[in-house]
Amino acid sequence: MDDDADLDVLAGGYSDLFWTVNDGNGGFNPTVEPIQLGSGLGTITQGCVIADMDLDGSRDLVEFTAHPEHRVHWFPNNGTPSLGNGRILFAGDTNQTEMLCLDLDLDGDSDLVYMDHWGDRLRWAENIGSPLFGTPQTIAILNNALYLHAADVNADGLADLLVSGGIADQTVKCWINTGGAFTGPMLVADAGNQPRGTRTGP
Repeated sequence: MDDDADLDVLAGGYSDLFWTVNDGNGGFNPTVEPIQLGSGLGTITQGCVIADMDLDGSRDLVEFTAHPEHRVHWFPNNGTPSLGNGRILFAGDTNQTEMLCLDLDLDGDSDLVYMDHWGDRLRWAENIGSPLFGTPQTIAILNNALYLHAADVNADGLADLLVSGGIADQTVKCWINTGGAFTGPMLVADAGNQPRGTRTGP
């Protein structure tokens, strides 16, 4: 996160976000660096992902918050180590449980795809610059699905989306990316017993 070529750690919790810096030898300074949320951004972190959202060469922090805010925030990386004050990218949904940052439409920037668990929807928001995001679009209506993974399953250069279910739908399904639009679902596995995640590999 501080552009010194080693891996730092970011984490979020009920009341704050913080990072701890790698000392360059695989150890960490246990004194954490709090991340200032900024006025009106809320405090309850549901999760966070890392991506270079503004294409300046430094990886930024994207946070999504839980009840009652349900919003998505961007913290630009100033690389010192410090992060700029967060800003609201868009209002989220009722309970985002998973979020990924990746270039879904191959236009060179990182888009957002996420699970709206309480709303039973798989959704994505296009990065239209700097970063500015379009209105989230629904890819699919789900049935209690919980886990999200992206992989190019048909080797066409586009990241497809794999979703695994909870109690109501005990399957793994795939939506094929056609360049920012999606077709499916394709049944990948009738897994049973509440599949708890999906990964791919050769």
